[in-house]
This record gives sequence, structure tokens and C-alpha cells, in this order.
Amino acid sequence: MKLHNEIREAFERQTLECFAKDFSKHKNYLLKVAFGRNSSVIVKQDFDDAITLYGSDPQAGVSMLFDALMPAIEKSMNPVYDRAIALQDKYNSGLLSVDDLGNGAVKVQSDSDPNASYNVNLDNLECDCPYYQKVKFAGMVCKHIYLANEIFGNGDRQSTTKVFNAQANKVAEKLDTVITDAFFCYGTQKLSKHERRGNSHIPSGISYILEGKQPEMAIYAIENNETLLLIGESGVGKSKLIQYFAQETNTPLLNACGHNEITVENMLGSLMAINGNTVWRNGILPEAMCKGYWLLLDEINSVDPGVMKVINELLDNRKITITVAGQPRLVKAHRGFRLICTMNPPDSPIYKGIEMMSFELMDRFDTVVYMDYLSQDTEAKLIMDQTGFADEVTAKRIVQFANSIRQAAKQGEIFATVTTRSLISFCKKAVSFDTRTSAETAILRKMSSADREKALDLFNAIFK
Repeated sequence: MKLHNEIREAFERQTLECFAKDFSKHKNYLLKVAFGRNSSVIVKQDFDDAITLYGSDPQAGVSMLFDALMPAIEKSMNPVYDRAIALQDKYNSGLLSVDDLGNGAVKVQSDSDPNASYNVNLDNLECDCPYYQKVKFAGMVCKHIYLANEIFGNGDRQSTTKVFNAQANKVAEKLDTVITDAFFCYGTQKLSKHERRGNSHIPSGISYILEGKQPEMAIYAIENNETLLLIGESGVGKSKLIQYFAQETNTPLLNACGHNEITVENMLGSLMAINGNTVWRNGILPEAMCKGYWLLLDEINSVDPGVMKVINELLDNRKITITVAGQPRLVKAHRGFRLICTMNPPDSPIYKGIEMMSFELMDRFDTVVYMDYLSQDTEAKLIMDQTGFADEVTAKRIVQFANSIRQAAKQGEIFATVTTRSLISFCKKAVSFDTRTSAETAILRKMSSADREKALDLFNAIFK
């Protein structure tokens, strides 16, 4: 039985709260009490390393602590679920009473004492049995909660997944994301959706038209936890595709542009003075890794070599090593973390200074998707929808003009291109101005004089 991301997040939040109140007490509780006999499967060194890290970086330390305790968590939870199945067999045979009291309250008869019973609240998945009171800090549930949910839970609730989800909501009402049973689907592929929890890193207001197999393959890579590289011309929608997926699945997304200003410190973090204390503040990479966010790294073939070294380590084993106050610490990727990179085609003559990545680096990506512009009809529909431009014939000619420049750029005849962003700007202006003026201000004036002259010839041939 697999644990879900929300259990991890609930555990981390609960642990941070309890550690802040009494660190020693709750550290010993997790190791010696919560998992009891199963504590023997915990690697003591991993546990100690996590506790040491907690001193300089509490959030990362607790995240590492969850990883260290995972074998014991799984070993502790599986028998609980098995006992719940046994209780259900007794219930089905009429040997155990389970009564719906209304408003989410369920009374479950004790299987060891027929005169005793336990109260389960299905709305927040609490139980007053001794076992639940013992293990709730560790993010676990009891057999009575499983059983009550199986019998009287909502019709759309799948016993294992939904019980975990609701338990996580109970112990941490402000969780960023909670996995649901819903999916965002395209073609033959689907992406797991999350329940939106008001996270400011979840994109919004993104419009995108899916077309072809490329988005389908990108969905496959993300859903199956594969490293993904998107290659395509500027403006084909590489970054916007990922933003759209994050929006539609309610997934927090962090974005870094891979130019030389993105330093190792920006990406990894740094020590900062806060209230007289020196504390470690995570950079964008460990933040995404620890919280289970997606990280979008644009222009990966332009990143600082120091950053690239860290990315190589991440691509190899989903871990990175950070030096904090002279001491190395290991950051492991949360199950929900995804690394998605983009780059412009290095063999195009219009992208100066762009070099092709080595085969060794390219081979580290599980999935490489080459993206192109939308088909003429689809792109025309897109720019009309986003601008209010109503002349379909002219809109298609505008896209035809853009495609003629794009083709000339591929052949090395023009050292510029026309992005979909530029076409949207073109059409917005074309609502109020003639096409020549709109083309000049949105596209032609961005080019060198030689390229503008060639592009103008193409314009005149299309808009006769």
C-alpha cells in the first residue's frame, strides 16, 4: 500500500509544529513510540542526519526525516489496513455493528469487547480509539476510520486514497495540494489533478490550444516522473504549455530562466541573518524539491556551469548536495517534484551564442520533445480568440506571413522569426489599424534593415 504526497506534507507540517514546542520529546516519540517494533527498519544514520539538518534548516530537515522514517511508516500502515479488511468481513457476516449516526458520525463496535465502541468522525477522519490517539502525530489512521469510510464514506471515495487525503486535510488544513481522483486528459494520456489550496505558485489565466502528439508525450513524461526537455523556436509555447498543465492540475510551479544571472546561490540558497540568527534560506531548486513543486528551467543550455553541475546530479539520481556552513547536506526530491527544461534549437542561425548540449547531458533526460508552431488554421483561431480580431481570412493571411518568415529563417535567409506572441500583438493592432501599420509595429521594426526588407517583400506578396 503506497502512501501519497499529502501524507508526507501532513507529516512535515505536524512535525514542524510539534518540534517547535518540544523538540526532544517529539523526536524520541517518532523514533521510539510511534513506530514501536518497526523502528528497527529505520537507518539510524539517516535519522541522525535529518535531526542534525533540522538545526540549520528545519523544513529540509523534517523532509529528510520523513524519508528516513518511510520504511517504518509503510510497515506500520499495512497491517492497519489489513485489520480493517478483517473488520469488514466481520461486519459483512453480521458479527460487528457499525452505525451511521448522521452528519459524518459513525459508531464502530469494538471487535475485542462487544460492550465497547469507538466514535469515528468521517468529516475530519478522527477516532477516539487508543491506537489513533497514539499515532495521529505520525500522519496515520486507524482500522476504525478505514472501516467506517469503506461503509459510509462518500460514493466517489476510494478507500485507500481518499482516506489518506482526508486525513491529511484534517491534520493540516492549509496544505498546498491534495491529490484527488480527477485527471486532466489529452489524447491517450492523463495528469493527476490536485485540490487547489490557495497556493500563489499555481498559475492562473493561462490559455493554450493543445495540438498534435507533443503535448501528449509531455503529459506522459510528467505523470510518470520522467525528466522532460522541450526544444523549439522562441514563442512556440514551450513554457506556456507547462504553465497550462500546472494550472489545469492545480500544481505549484516555480520558474527559472537559465541565463548566466542564475547563479549557484540563486538556485541552491544561501545563509541569511534573521532576528540575529544565521539561518539557511533555500533557493528555487531545493524549495521545489522539498515541497513537491514542478520546476521549469528555461534556456537550460545557457545556464551557469556551476548550476549545470548541480542539475547533472539531480538528473542522475533525484538528489543534490548542498554545502551549508561548511557541511554537505543531501536534498532528496519529493515524490511530486518534477524538473522540466526548455531550450531553443541550437542549430538555428537566429539564436546567437546557443550551443548544443553534450550527448551525455542530453541522454540524462528521459523524454525529449521537439515542439513546433501550431498549424495555420489553429494558430489563426488562437490569435482571433485572444484579440477579438474577427476577419478570419485576414487572420489566416497573417499566420501565412509569419510562416513564410519562419521558413526563411530555417533556410538562413532571414535572421529573425515571428512568435505567436508577436502575432497576437499584430492582431490587436489590426483591430484598429491597417495590416501594414500593424505589421510594422508588431513585427517588422524588430528586425534588422536587411531582414525587414526581405520580410516586407513576403508581406507584399501575401497582402496584395
